[in-house]
Amino acid sequence: MDKIFEQIGTINYKKSKYANAFIIGSFVFFIAVGAIIVSLSGAIFNNSLKGQWFLLGCLCYIVLHETIHLIFMKMFSKERLCISIKFPTISVGSNAKFSKVQFIIIAIAPVVILGAILIAAILFCSKEYTFFFTILLILNFAGSGGDYLQVFEMRKFSADTYFQDNSIETTVYKRKP
Repeated sequence: MDKIFEQIGTINYKKSKYANAFIIGSFVFFIAVGAIIVSLSGAIFNNSLKGQWFLLGCLCYIVLHETIHLIFMKMFSKERLCISIKFPTISVGSNAKFSKVQFIIIAIAPVVILGAILIAAILFCSKEYTFFFTILLILNFAGSGGDYLQVFEMRKFSADTYFQDNSIETTVYKRKP
């Protein structure tokens, strides 16, 4: 029994048809926009990264994305972290209760940080890696649908709510009076 917080709701993305449509829709949207950008830029013709290295880079990106979530969770709390690996997805969570602002930061930190790094890499690295970094940038935005959804769902709750995401569902709390 929690003496400080009372549960006021639960957000379960895996059971919601709306959540799946949102995540798939954002994925398709960013892939389509990315495909148009790649086609128009001609970056595909400059690709020097082949096969297994390309795939390994994409897999490393996914792990790095989730690691950034974990880093921010640890910055805001010392509670135990949870990692859920269900091929083809990886998700992370914590036993901690995060304020709304903290939870928004945790949710969007990877897409913002990795987006900035990848844009810089596209602009300043050798042309032969432009295609690879562009694909990672597309993956960055397309693969963050769950993060966007969390921020979108949080708009329903007041600023004084707390969120606990155990990597399966997000429980919403308020401080007891």
